[in-house]
Amino acid sequence: MRKLPLLLVYYLFVTPIGVLLRVTRDPMKRRVQRDADTYWTPAPVRE
Repeated sequence: MRKLPLLLVYYLFVTPIGVLLRVTRDPMKRRVQRDADTYWTPAPVRE
């Protein structure tokens, strides 16, 4: 019986927030750049 409230919270709150964040932002910058020669970005230099 305890699983039902947890399932409801997950599917009514957590899932829509995750879908909304996935649609509105792109933290990996995976957009298509037609004029780019390459998608390679150099790693930051460590000291």
